Amino acid sequence: MRKIIWLVVILTAATVLPGVAQQATLQEEQDFRFAIQLENKGLFDLAALQFERFAESYPMSVQAPQALFRAAQNYEKADSLSRAARDYRAILFRYPQSGILDKSQYHYAALLQRNGENLKAALAFERIKILNKKSELVPEAQIAAAKNFLAVEQFQKAYDAAFYILEKYEAHPLRMQAYFTIARVHEAKGDYKEALVFIDRILGDRVKGDLAAQTYIKKAELLAKIGRYAQADSVLN
Repeated sequence: MRKIIWLVVILTAATVLPGVAQQATLQEEQDFRFAIQLENKGLFDLAALQFERFAESYPMSVQAPQALFRAAQNYEKADSLSRAARDYRAILFRYPQSGILDKSQYHYAALLQRNGENLKAALAFERIKILNKKSELVPEAQIAAAKNFLAVEQFQKAYDAAFYILEKYEAHPLRMQAYFTIARVHEAKGDYKEALVFIDRILGDRVKGDLAAQTYIKKAELLAKIGRYAQADSVLN
């Protein structure tokens, strides 16, 4: 008799549970879509709250890390920067295996930079290569780290952050930015001739656009600093 009762219970559960799971999945999708609708309407604060609620209600959902990321993005759009930073950080702690850790860390570092916390920003940018050394964001993050280290006169760390790109990425377009940043480091230390070496490496690669203009201006400035005024003038003419 007991076997029959247990068989009935099992068969009932097998019938009911898939329906419950399907209903839960449907509600989950509806809640996520509702947050997106709020975002699309420009209701960024409300969208952020809805994305946060989603992550709290469905912490095991595959969309939970993305919900927190979008919550942070919406807080940024609403100028609620401290809340944005909190949610970017939450992804790192709650979902350490997530595929968006590098993006979350990058945005968190960018917020620190925006807030004028250059040393913290530099360290946060550098952490990206630790979280995911294969991330496409690593070169850009290393340039940002170098610039922030330079802003607080951490010259060796700025040099190392930029040199990492030259060492690890043989054909990356940001190599020229790395050379330029290293030139700025030497300039800040008063090594004007060494700075010119790196500037000439950029010009030797026939760069174009804004970087080319910045590089020619920087070369003229450096030549003037070492007293070669005629050459400085000729660079700009």
